[in-house]
Amino acid sequence: MTFSPLALASCLLLPAAASATDLKIVTRHSVSPRFSYTSTEYLSGPHSRQEIDIGSDNMKGHHVVNIYTKTDSGNRRFVLDLEGHEYVTYETDQYGVMVGSRRVPIVPLKSSGGTLDIWIESTDTGERQEMFGHTARHIITRERRVPGAGACSSPSESETDGWYIDYAVLPEAKRPLRGVNFLAAGNCRDKIEFHRSGVQPGFPMKVTIRQTQHLREQVDASEKVHNITSTSEVIEFTEAPLDPALFQVPADFRQIKGDSSSMDKPSLWEEFKTWVADIFR
Repeated sequence: MTFSPLALASCLLLPAAASATDLKIVTRHSVSPRFSYTSTEYLSGPHSRQEIDIGSDNMKGHHVVNIYTKTDSGNRRFVLDLEGHEYVTYETDQYGVMVGSRRVPIVPLKSSGGTLDIWIESTDTGERQEMFGHTARHIITRERRVPGAGACSSPSESETDGWYIDYAVLPEAKRPLRGVNFLAAGNCRDKIEFHRSGVQPGFPMKVTIRQTQHLREQVDASEKVHNITSTSEVIEFTEAPLDPALFQVPADFRQIKGDSSSMDKPSLWEEFKTWVADIFR
C-alpha cells in the first residue's frame, strides 16, 4: 500500500469549531491484518492538531504533525517534521484547503454523466455500553452502491458493526459533512444519490467494516471480487484542558519554503516540500 506526500501530510480534513471542552482522541486503525496505524487528534476551540504513526516509520523517517489554527488574520496550517525540526506553513480557506496557489498538480476529473445510488440503512440493536464516560449505542449499518448506466464506480456492499456516542460531545468539525453529491473513481466522477433510512449513528468509538467490491477486469471484462475488512477503535478519549503549546510551532523549528535537499533518494517529506514550493512558484 502506497501513500502520496499530500495524502500523508494532509491528514486534517477540516478546522475544529469552538468547543467547551478540549479533547484528545487516540484511535487505532487497521486494514486486514497487514496494515495498521495510530492517529492522535487534539481539539481546542478553533485549533486542532493531528499526528499519525504508521508503524515506526512515518513518511520514511519523518514523523509529520498537522496543526490548524485560526487567528485574527485568517486561517493557517502548519505541517511539521519532528525529526528535521522544519515546518511548512500556508494560508487556508475555512475548509482547510490551501489558498493563493497558482496551480494544483492534480489532473481534473471528468464527470461520467452517470449516477451512483448509495443505499444506507442503520439499525440500532438496542445494546448500550459505557465508553470513556459516555453511553455508546450499538448500531449495524448496511450499505449498497449501485452504479447506473455510464457510471465509473464499481458496485459494492458493506456492513459496519459499530459503537457510537452522540455527536454533541464533539466540535462541529467532527460531525458529518453535508451537501456532498459527487464521488471520484479513477479519472472520473459520478453524481451520487443517497437513500438513507434508520438512525444516525454518531461518532464512531469502535467499528468493524466488512466490504465486498465487484471490480471489472480490463483484459477480459471478467468480474473479480475483493473482500476487505477494516477496524478502528478509540483507545483514549480525554476531556481536559490541553497545553496551548501543542498548537504552536516550537521555537527551534526552521520554516522552509519547500526546496528539496540534496539526497540520493528524497523522502516523502522532501517531495512534499517540493510540491509546496512548486505550487507557489
